[in-house]
Amino acid sequence: MCKMNTLAISIMFCLVVGDLVDALSRLGEPYAIPRGERKAAKSRLSSLEEELSKNNIGNSDEDFERRSAQNQQEQRAYDLTNAARKQGRYCGSNWYPATQELAWNDQLADAARRHAKDMLAKNYFSHTSMDGRSFTDRIKNAGYKNYCYAAENIAGNSNADATVDSWLKSPGHCSNIMNGNVRDLGVGYASGGPYGGYWVQNFAKRC
Repeated sequence: MCKMNTLAISIMFCLVVGDLVDALSRLGEPYAIPRGERKAAKSRLSSLEEELSKNNIGNSDEDFERRSAQNQQEQRAYDLTNAARKQGRYCGSNWYPATQELAWNDQLADAARRHAKDMLAKNYFSHTSMDGRSFTDRIKNAGYKNYCYAAENIAGNSNADATVDSWLKSPGHCSNIMNGNVRDLGVGYASGGPYGGYWVQNFAKRC
């Protein structure tokens, strides 16, 4: 999901770490870097940080979040949602046939994640933000505009499996998951609170 230039980061990171590993391999326990090599390593690390900052590579809060453990929960919910769409099912009394997978969308995910964090921080549970914004306001503010269809699921639960299972057992939430008009999906998760975690799914289709 992260679309940052990871190749550039990997190359520059390996150049610095490679020198440190060479230095450490020449030493016994406990490891310590000689003063001269330590000074040179700090200098190279400083240059690397300056270059990353200048090019905005891997240096944003959002990029950090997409590389964090939280991302595994969101990925799991995304995968389970697409797995559910591969099988026809009843949502309440309405039958939904199997349908296509949804594409991950970072803008929808950012809106979902921010809402999950907001509910956790302010201790509320609603599709409407405390400042009065609706989910359509939030996805537009995140940059997802000119859509023909949009929907949102929210839940309070500690893990992705239980969350998606509860959505599929709820006719309204299940209908959002199985809706064949949807093309894009973003999932947001915030750990903690009275439910163990807050979950948000944003579904949409551009016109």
